[in-house]
Amino acid sequence: MSSFSTRLTSLLNIPYPIVCPPMAGACYGALAGAVAKAGGVGFLGVGYTTDPNWIREQWAIAQETAGPNMKGKLGIGAITWWAETKPDILAAIVECCPELVWFSFGDPTTLTTHFRTHLPKTLITLQLTSPTDLPTALPLNPDILVLQGLEAGGHGATTLHSIPLFTFLSSALRSLHTTHPHLPILAAGGISTGTHIASYLTLGSDGVVLGTAFLPTHECTLPFSAKQLLISSSTTALSTIRSKTPDRLRGIAWPDEYDFRIVRNRLTAAVDEGGEE
Repeated sequence: MSSFSTRLTSLLNIPYPIVCPPMAGACYGALAGAVAKAGGVGFLGVGYTTDPNWIREQWAIAQETAGPNMKGKLGIGAITWWAETKPDILAAIVECCPELVWFSFGDPTTLTTHFRTHLPKTLITLQLTSPTDLPTALPLNPDILVLQGLEAGGHGATTLHSIPLFTFLSSALRSLHTTHPHLPILAAGGISTGTHIASYLTLGSDGVVLGTAFLPTHECTLPFSAKQLLISSSTTALSTIRSKTPDRLRGIAWPDEYDFRIVRNRLTAAVDEGGEE
């Protein structure tokens, strides 16, 4: 694979504008490290952990996997609304001193201020799920901006709050390339093939975020059965559904504006398509 030159690759001095996001329960140290070793950016996903030692252990695994000669970069990502009330978790991230941090889902003002204070050299990546997030994010002067479309797997804004990635990205680029000419803009949501990557780089994005595409890998911590389901599932839009059911079953009280894209199954047929209770 040939190297690329974008605002992201120039900022981080890496060969490929490929990013593995901090997926809760899926992107632990081994996967983040493997992506960084290969020349992309791998983010360790803090997820819902309440154990600071787990973060330290997984960060050590990420660094060991990436190795001293890694071509890419390593970072740590947190769910904003969850992590901002967990001082021990924030302290553990600061202790790891990553080159990059990633905040998603919620107002990032508190976390951005915290890390600007405690890790002033660390680059801050903010993930946006709707154009309405821009007025909050841009005054914080993020180093990298991720625009997530409604096609994204896993968590994202509900259909009432999100728009397709192509529309989100093309609209934002028109203004951001003028007002923030040096800010790397990454595309996220439904990107899984080389054609998708080329299309969004051609459109003007500085990198692409691949989440679901990394889930079937050996380094991903998902159960084998889940990986097999992903591989065997249809790739059409009709094969998935956005739902709050996964979080309700796990007892995790996500904010109302977010839900979860999953593969359609008997449970979603009974609960979501029959009307959530």
